[in-house]
Amino acid sequence: MSECRTTVRAMSEIIPEPPSRQWQETVPTLGHLDGAEDTADRLLLHLHYAIDWKKSWVRNYLKTYWDNILPTRVRLAAYQADSLPGWWSYAANDLVATPQTDDRRLEVATLLHVANGPAVLTVFHDNLPALVMRTQIFAEAVRRQRNTRREQSA
Repeated sequence: MSECRTTVRAMSEIIPEPPSRQWQETVPTLGHLDGAEDTADRLLLHLHYAIDWKKSWVRNYLKTYWDNILPTRVRLAAYQADSLPGWWSYAANDLVATPQTDDRRLEVATLLHVANGPAVLTVFHDNLPALVMRTQIFAEAVRRQRNTRREQSA
């Protein structure tokens, strides 16, 4: 199931809204961050949603996922990598994560090649607890939203 919503840029042009923006919009009071912080925030969301919960070893450590597993693995990847694609490779391989839809793959590929890549790695070094907290808040809001939709359609 594709998660593409659309936004209108001009009367005749409809642009799909990236998945990470849809997730962020579930908690409007948090808003969007700027620059490297925004890129890090969105990549962390994608990493979380790309984890294969049926195959990943992470499924056995759900109690410590938000407080230990995710931050430790993201920080370790940030210190091992010298680029965002390298960071993604380390983190995604470690957590068994692969974006599952075309729109998610496109957004991740785009975010991994932003000009502020080194600054994004610095954000992962310096501001990770706050980013993980945001990701957890968004993930819980998305889960509630999906559960509500399921209940309404049943």
